[in-house]
Amino acid sequence: MTTTGLPQSPMSSANLAEALAYLRANPAKRAAVIRALVSSEAELQQASTLNVREKLTGPFVDAMFTHGETVTKAIKSGLVYECGYTSKIIRDFVMAGDEPSHVYEPQNTRLMVQLACDASHVVIGGAFIGDHALPVAKAMPAGGAVHAFEVSPINIGYLRRNAARNGIGNVTINEVALWSDDAARIGIRGEDSHASPFRLEFDDGTGVPATTIDRYAAFHGIASVDVILLDIEGGEIHALKGASSLLSQPASTAPTVVFEVHASYVDWSRGLANADIVRHLSEHGYSVFALRDYNNNIDMAEFPIELVDLADIYLEGPPHGFNMVAVKDLDLISRHGWKVRKGVSPKLLKHGDPAFHAPIRG
Repeated sequence: MTTTGLPQSPMSSANLAEALAYLRANPAKRAAVIRALVSSEAELQQASTLNVREKLTGPFVDAMFTHGETVTKAIKSGLVYECGYTSKIIRDFVMAGDEPSHVYEPQNTRLMVQLACDASHVVIGGAFIGDHALPVAKAMPAGGAVHAFEVSPINIGYLRRNAARNGIGNVTINEVALWSDDAARIGIRGEDSHASPFRLEFDDGTGVPATTIDRYAAFHGIASVDVILLDIEGGEIHALKGASSLLSQPASTAPTVVFEVHASYVDWSRGLANADIVRHLSEHGYSVFALRDYNNNIDMAEFPIELVDLADIYLEGPPHGFNMVAVKDLDLISRHGWKVRKGVSPKLLKHGDPAFHAPIRG
C-alpha cells in the first residue's frame, strides 16, 4: 500500500526528534518530564538487576539536552553551580530534584566537608567545576585556603565563574597538572571528567606544565597540608609521589589523603592492599581504607560514612572505580563517627546485591 501524500506516521523518528527539540527549547516542561522519569525509577528498579538510571531513564534525559549545554542549579547549602551538560556527573545532578545536598558522590562530599572544618590548607587535584572545592572552601575556618588544580580550560572557566558567583574568595585556581616532578609536560587523553593525564615524551606544544605538591607548598610557604583530594583519572600515584615530603610528616601534621582508584588504571589483581598507590601510602605510615559511596547524586544524610577494611573487601564485578581514604591518625575515624566495615563493596549500587552494595544504617 502506498503512503504517498498521507500524514507522517505518529511513530516516526522525525516526530521523536521534534518532541525532543521542543523539550530542549522549553526548560520548564523538560524539568517536568525529568521529574516524572525520576519518580518512576523506584518502581522500575524493584526486583531488577538492570541499572535503571543508566539503561532507561538516564538516556531519555541525555536526549533532552544538547551536549555542552550550560545548566545552572543550586544545592541545599545555597551554593549555585553553572556547568556544561557533558557527563554522567552533570546528568545525575540535573536529575537530583530541587536543591540537593551535593553535586556528586554524597559520602565523599560529606567527608571532605567534615575534614575542612578544621583545615587550614586543602589541595584538590582535578577540581572540575568546584563540586568539592566550593563546599570545602565554604566550610573552612577563617584564613583557610583551597588550592585547586585543573587542566581543562572549560572546567577552569566554570570553576572561576562558580567561585565568583558564590562569593568564594579562598580558592586559588592553578592551571597546571600535579605530577611526580615539575619538569614534566603533561598530555591529556579524553575530555571533561574523564580526562586522563600522561607524561609527554617530547614537548610538542600540546601539553600543560606540571608541578609537585611538595614544590607548590614550599614555594607558597605552606608548612603542612591538612587534606589532599585527588581525582585525576590515573594520575593520582604520580601526584602522591610528588608529595613525599608532606606525606612523611608525623601524624599530627601529615595530610589526610582522599583519592580515586579505578580498575582501568590501578592493578588490584593481587589484592587492593598490594596496589602500587596503596603500598606507596602504606610505606609512608598511612592506614588506607575504601570509601563506600554512590557515583550519583543520592541523599545519604541518614547513613554514616562507611570505610571498608582492605583485608576483607568485595571487589567483584566489571571494571569499576571508587574513592579511598588514607589516614595516619586512626583516631580521626572515631572522632568523625565514620564506620569501618568488612566484607562489603565500596561501590554502592541501587541494582546490586544488597548484601554487598547497599549502605548500612548505624
